Amino acid sequence: AMYVMAINRTGFDNLYIDSVQVVSATQNLCGPVTLDLTDDNFGLAPSDGDNRTATVYFPRESVKIKNGYALTVQVPILPIAAKADDLTVKVFAHNKTSVVLEMPGIAPANYDYNYSRTKAAPALARNVMSNATIVINPDEEFTTTFDHSLFTISDYNFFMSGPQKVRFSQGNLQRVDGAWRFADHQYDIFRSWSETSCDLFYWETEGNYGSEKIISHIKGGPGDVVDWGVNAISNGGNTANLWKTLNRAEWNHIFIGRSGSCFARARLFDERNGVILFPDNYVHPAGVPAPIGVNVITSGTVGNKYTADQWAAMEGAGAVFLPATYSRCDHRLDGGSDYNSSKVFYWTSQAHEYQYYEKSAYCVRFYLYNSYIPDGIRDRMWACPVRLVRNAE
Repeated sequence: AMYVMAINRTGFDNLYIDSVQVVSATQNLCGPVTLDLTDDNFGLAPSDGDNRTATVYFPRESVKIKNGYALTVQVPILPIAAKADDLTVKVFAHNKTSVVLEMPGIAPANYDYNYSRTKAAPALARNVMSNATIVINPDEEFTTTFDHSLFTISDYNFFMSGPQKVRFSQGNLQRVDGAWRFADHQYDIFRSWSETSCDLFYWETEGNYGSEKIISHIKGGPGDVVDWGVNAISNGGNTANLWKTLNRAEWNHIFIGRSGSCFARARLFDERNGVILFPDNYVHPAGVPAPIGVNVITSGTVGNKYTADQWAAMEGAGAVFLPATYSRCDHRLDGGSDYNSSKVFYWTSQAHEYQYYEKSAYCVRFYLYNSYIPDGIRDRMWACPVRLVRNAE
């Protein structure tokens, strides 16, 4: 048999282990069976593969590793000849719990992240329990299968000259315990603000990019640029400058500059208002009510209401959701104590270029029951959410 130790270094406390697999390049590891722990009786089930692969599947979302902790799994395999490079060990895991697994041990494409780590295992001799350790770490070639399909942005000197294709991050930007991260889900927002948990940011060019509790004055002048993507984001590759903040022209191109369906107001799970962005060449999932009020700028209502299952299907087709939140000024909220607002404000990377507006910056401003304003202006001392994109080409 082989002991496989999986260590969670992803930053997620809800890292679910789907399966652990041992593969031999040349020799049989087991009989024609695979140990399937998803069965009620934990019995043996016929193997779907050949005898060179032994897989232990776990019940859906029942085996979880907290960040920084380890889990050891025993994979029952036969002894094989001592070949140092013959065995490979894989651990499959995911960090999202809102979508039901399509089948045991395999997470579908609409999970935020799937992790598959492969490592050469030591040789296995008779009567010897071999060991392999795999560190699941998104810093090292993390793979995202959460496919916000492509969005075109025009030539505004963003990544490089010419039209570009981008993908949106899995959720709004957060700063938690001094570290940058993305929300686990697109619709996630903090319902309160604390010294250690922030997802509404002042617009400023220095300091902690506007994550402080109180800011007495705004740093920077007219025409300045702030890009939250210069920060290394722990669950987004953990590499500086991997993500970018759209400028106002790029945001407007996403909303009104593309052909076909661009956006629609919506309410998810009967509790979260926001705006859905449709990617280029979007194909709406069968069986899900078609969105109404698509590309309506002047006025509208939150007429599109989707259940968790319906939104999961749209999300799997590449749709993006921008949740509505209140703004924050110091520790005060604009409009009340509940973040579930009818207003959508998202920062662009650009300050206003005129001296009269030297303390303002451009934002996406979208009232769910009123009009979309392409070039919204917001005082920099009002904190707003941030959503980043990544170059897809």
